[in-house]
Amino acid sequence: MPRLLDRYNTIPATSRGILLVEGASDEAFIKIAADKLNCRATIDGVHILPNTGTDSLVLQAVILRAETDRPIWILLDSDENGRHARDLLIKRFKMNQKDVLEYGRFLGSQYREGAEAEWLFPPKTMEAFVKKFGEDLVLKSKAKKFGDFRYDFTPEGKEAFPEWLRKTRSSQM
Repeated sequence: MPRLLDRYNTIPATSRGILLVEGASDEAFIKIAADKLNCRATIDGVHILPNTGTDSLVLQAVILRAETDRPIWILLDSDENGRHARDLLIKRFKMNQKDVLEYGRFLGSQYREGAEAEWLFPPKTMEAFVKKFGEDLVLKSKAKKFGDFRYDFTPEGKEAFPEWLRKTRSSQM
């Protein structure tokens, strides 16, 4: 709890808004995508705060809303934990529904259920990563959904994937 309370002090005074995400990989994916797509200016001035899952994210959102008048946005996986966090934030804590986003919204209606950040990457990118590091090390599960394979990484895979993305040229993904 003290760590969550102190995080407000890390937000730059010049930030124009705060984006809360479930974990460090979510923050990394956003920054990597902005860099690879040459649109870093889109997120300049938005302070991205990674959390350690949805429980800490909900708590952080409630605390920050009480501490700042800056806009606060939340980005969640569209899985069971994300939906539960969304419902808590909107129904119990009365956050504006348009400020609580889910990855499923960006993937089209057929992909909404269970969507996670990794689903935003093309299957060939995921396959290349798994091939490079080996299924035993990075792959927790692989399931065919909506005609494509969807990957769930081990903790080692979740840590290695953003770094691999940074080092991999866009043409190789």
